[in-house]
Amino acid sequence: MNPKQKKFLWIAGIAVAVFYFAPTFINSARRAAYLRQQEAARMAKPPAQQSSPLPAAGDASSSTSFENLPGVWQGVGPLPGQGFCNLRLELRKNTQQPERFSGFPVLVCMPVMPGSVQRGATGLVLPQMSPLSAVLTGTGKDGSIVFSVDKVIGRTANGCALTSLSVTPFGTDQIAVEWQEGNCDTQQQPGQILLRRTGK
Repeated sequence: MNPKQKKFLWIAGIAVAVFYFAPTFINSARRAAYLRQQEAARMAKPPAQQSSPLPAAGDASSSTSFENLPGVWQGVGPLPGQGFCNLRLELRKNTQQPERFSGFPVLVCMPVMPGSVQRGATGLVLPQMSPLSAVLTGTGKDGSIVFSVDKVIGRTANGCALTSLSVTPFGTDQIAVEWQEGNCDTQQQPGQILLRRTGK
């Protein structure tokens, strides 16, 4: 075999190799380029914002779980050291600060212990009742609306005033209300009553 024939065989072999293997290399190169483009596009795209979790019974920055609470609520129950009590609470969205709530509680307790009654002008034995009331402002926190006292309206017969109050959704149509009384000679225990909606 002369040199020309050998050269021809080498060229033919290279041509066959290119013919059979070139598509594989081309496809591999195209795939690699496509993957690089996909990766570059993914890196350039801002990360998808994760959906925020549901407000914890008590997320302080969110009031969506409390949107159905505005209205009038009322409940009765015995309280240690105070007798049988009736609490009426009106909840409203704050007109000046929509993310806040306004509260208007009126608590009336009827003492049941001996010595807690007095004779009225008509001669009837009347319990010493004095409504406890205040103007409140609250925000959502840990699944509850926590109120601070803006203004004291009424005090108990012992001179106690409302110092704090919280509202927690309870079931489908009830709320649990807890409060503290202070600023008086007699230290009152924390109060708690379940209220039901009585009006809008």
